[in-house]
Amino acid sequence: TVTSDCEPNVTCTATFRGDPAPPVMLTCPANVTEAACQTQAQIDTKFNAWLGTASFSGGCNAMLSNNNSGPAPDHCGGSKSVTYTVTSDCEPNVTCTATFTVDPAPPVMLTCPANATEAACQTQAEIDTKFNTWLGTAMFTGGCNGMLSNDNSGPAPDHCGGNKSVTFTVTSDCEPNQTCTATFTVSPAPAVVLTCPTNATEAACQTQAQIDTKFNTWLGTAMFTGGCNGMMSNNSTTAPNACGGSASITFTVTSDCEPNQTCTATFTVDPAPPVMLTCPANA
Repeated sequence: TVTSDCEPNVTCTATFRGDPAPPVMLTCPANVTEAACQTQAQIDTKFNAWLGTASFSGGCNAMLSNNNSGPAPDHCGGSKSVTYTVTSDCEPNVTCTATFTVDPAPPVMLTCPANATEAACQTQAEIDTKFNTWLGTAMFTGGCNGMLSNDNSGPAPDHCGGNKSVTFTVTSDCEPNQTCTATFTVSPAPAVVLTCPTNATEAACQTQAQIDTKFNTWLGTAMFTGGCNGMMSNNSTTAPNACGGSASITFTVTSDCEPNQTCTATFTVDPAPPVMLTCPANA
């Protein structure tokens, strides 16, 4: 307005306008799920990169921050929700929340070998092979960077009988050690039972051929049971003289899994009765 003495007031109007602040547009990181069994260093790197994917536009003197104050989720499984905030001069704070997840490690499933029993009378080489094959039937699934081991530090059980219990262990990154125990058994060898021939006495006055035949038949009445790879022998195959005498025979059974077993029996031929000759009386 201009006022003056000689005319009416003169006026005009003008406007001063400030443009409105551009609205804040906040873009949160996408929710992310990472696979199990990565290292913690890998998860840390990916988490920090993920934090940096938040962005915004607009606002006046705007600043972006988040409320994360600790480490990434554990590499064995877990999640972390982070809230992002944009502060600016001309509107209330703008926020969003996103979540970074690490899948849990799959649990370790340890399968022990079945307890095994092997028959007696195999060779040690056969038992060794079967024992080593049996050790290899342990298996596992799951876990992160799992490793399977066992506490066997010696040979297989003795082929003559015995057993061995073995503990199997799986170590992994994300859970306590998992263990199981199984037993490999070799049945004991059956004991040798040796049956000697019965002592025999043959009458005198048989031929030597008859005595030889009966003696050989008598030798064959020795027998045994049990043992592993047992073999029977004796210390003589010569019959007594048909005119009288005896033979004491020792029978021996050798086997893989016990000391030699022996017994002794006697085959006798009665002595021939002496000749009693009566001469005619002198005449």
